[in-house]
Amino acid sequence: MRYLVHYVEDVTERVHAEAERARLVAALAAERGQLRAALLQAMTPMALLVGPEHRLELVNDAYKRVSGGRDVTGLTYREAFPELEGQPFFDIQDRVYATGEPWAATAVPVRYDRLGAGLEDAYFDLRYEPVRDAEGRVFALLSYGVDVTEQTRAHLAAERERQRLAAVLEHLPVGVTFAEAPAGRHSVSNPAAVAIWGVVPASPEVAAYSRDFVGFRPGPGAPGSPEEAARRIASHEWPLARALAQGEVVQDELVEIERPDGARRLVSLSAAPVRDADGRVDGALVTSVDVTERERLLAESEAARARVTAVLESIGDAFYAVDAEFRFTYVNRRAEALWQRCREDLIGRHYWSEFPAAVGSESYRMHHQVMSERRPVHYETISPLTDLWIDVSIYPEAGGGLACYFRDITARKTAEAAREAAVARAEGARAEAEQANRGKSEFLAVMSHELRTPLNAIGGYAELIELGIHGPVTEAQRTALARIQQSQRHLLGLIAGVLDYSRVEAGAVTYRLADVPVGEAVAEAEALVAPQLRAKGLGYAWSGAPPELHMRADREKLQQILLNLLGNAVKFTRPRDGVPGRIEVACTVDEERVHLHVRDTGVGIAPEQLERIFEPFVQADQRLTRAQEGVGLGLAISRDLARGMGGDLTAASVPGVGSTFSLTLPRA
Repeated sequence: MRYLVHYVEDVTERVHAEAERARLVAALAAERGQLRAALLQAMTPMALLVGPEHRLELVNDAYKRVSGGRDVTGLTYREAFPELEGQPFFDIQDRVYATGEPWAATAVPVRYDRLGAGLEDAYFDLRYEPVRDAEGRVFALLSYGVDVTEQTRAHLAAERERQRLAAVLEHLPVGVTFAEAPAGRHSVSNPAAVAIWGVVPASPEVAAYSRDFVGFRPGPGAPGSPEEAARRIASHEWPLARALAQGEVVQDELVEIERPDGARRLVSLSAAPVRDADGRVDGALVTSVDVTERERLLAESEAARARVTAVLESIGDAFYAVDAEFRFTYVNRRAEALWQRCREDLIGRHYWSEFPAAVGSESYRMHHQVMSERRPVHYETISPLTDLWIDVSIYPEAGGGLACYFRDITARKTAEAAREAAVARAEGARAEAEQANRGKSEFLAVMSHELRTPLNAIGGYAELIELGIHGPVTEAQRTALARIQQSQRHLLGLIAGVLDYSRVEAGAVTYRLADVPVGEAVAEAEALVAPQLRAKGLGYAWSGAPPELHMRADREKLQQILLNLLGNAVKFTRPRDGVPGRIEVACTVDEERVHLHVRDTGVGIAPEQLERIFEPFVQADQRLTRAQEGVGLGLAISRDLARGMGGDLTAASVPGVGSTFSLTLPRA
């Protein structure tokens, strides 16, 4: 048996609910359609950014226009506007999407491709509104904004202009004030005006002070008699009062003011009335310059001018001044006397018209040179106006003219001519003396060569006899031969010295300069005089020098000088009171020079002889009974050689104590 079960469910509510939902969906779709149509047709740039990636799902035409003509629909905001990377917009969108808090700002700077022609700076009033779903979750952002680029640029330009104007007023040295009608209250003042008038806008004392602003009395130099000044006081015809009450333009009027601090100042005042839209005077723009110091300086300048004039009238020099057209502006009494012209006849007249004889002269050329080059000159010439020798100085003046001083130097020129003749005679005598000296040097050179030949023969024959070539030689004869050879060698040395001196004096010595180690040079000289030191039992010390220290010298000439100095020290040093004599060599250095000092404990040199020992044929001990031999050329030759190498040789001595000879040569 079969059963039929019939189940019935009441779905009325569900059907009604589905119908309501369908109606709501339809209504929502219609609403969204209307919203979409409104958004697309809106004049304001608007876009719908969907999802956390901010994809531009809905973009109206106005938005496309401010996007540089790009169709960004369907792109994420980063894809649509990659040039905004580094600007804050991506972060702002993320924050609004995450927090649901709307964001808005005005005149936001944006750098992007606004017109499709490249990056530029633009400005927008922007707003981001979160869009929520039925559950209240944010699923999109509504972006809309207004392009205010042109307005913002205009505002920024106006602000920059205002700031420039404020900066100009701030730094203007002239006081600028806006004085309000009718009392002249200072409503705006720049720092210069505050400093001049002594009040700050809106300060407590301004009101009382500004009531008196129109009542300052005229200062010194203001036009008008005392009666006129009294009339102006009674009628309030002061500069600022005329500008405020009568609308008059006031230009550079001098007034004396008394500031709130009691200081009295002279002010040059100008005022221009400022009118409102109805043409009524609303105030005055006042410019002011504190001329107190200027007036004081003008007074001092006049006093100084008077003093200068007094000086120019009293000086011994003739003086005159001309302007840029060579017209006389001043002539002093001395110039009048030399020219024999009255100054009243010259002032205002043309120089070259009054003195045509000077045209083309040296003075004419010099005046025009200073006028064109604006540099002073000083010269001496024979005046074409007086036939006197004159000393002239011409200076350019700031105003374009010239200031000229001149004096009569005829007596001095006469004396100079006489002196020059005497100098010429002296030069002739000196030339004759030099010629004689050259003849003496040549004679010495020739005689030295002539004497060396027989002396060399004497030495040779003495050696042959000593060797027994001419027969046996006794001890007495051998002693005599030794003395002959010693005398021959000594005489050869003297002749060699004379020959060296003649060559040095004649300028025939050549120098082969090189870097010579100081220590090596001293050691070589020491080795050559060591036998003499031992023979006389003298002590010797060398302070040493760094191995890297070199001097610039001719090595052979340096050895000759050192041997001469050491040889002289050995020659003139002997034991004293049982104490052996001593010779010391020391070295000192400065930035450019090396100094070698040879000190001895010898007899010393008398002060009157110290300056002469470097002269040829001069010896400190000139007695006929002197113990030391020589002709007195060693030091003269040594100093000349030192100077020839760019150095010098000097001496210091104390009689009975010893002497120090210092050789100075350039440091390598």
